[in-house]
Amino acid sequence: MKLPKKYTQIIFTLIMSMSLGLFISLIFVMILTGLDDGFFLRWAKSFAMAFTIAFPTSLVFGPVAQKLTNMMVEDD
Repeated sequence: MKLPKKYTQIIFTLIMSMSLGLFISLIFVMILTGLDDGFFLRWAKSFAMAFTIAFPTSLVFGPVAQKLTNMMVEDD
């Protein structure tokens, strides 16, 4: 099942913020606390906090970043 094209930006933002949140929280939790028995629980909590911040922030600033990028790049 595919979603309508009008949801492209929201889906892209969801996937990007999820990917970044997972990767960044993984690295920071690993660096700050190490790999031990409680690692995955700490990582899950860290990701949950990161994602609740990353997704709405991306929704707000993503279009701004796109406009700034378009201003810096030449048209074909």
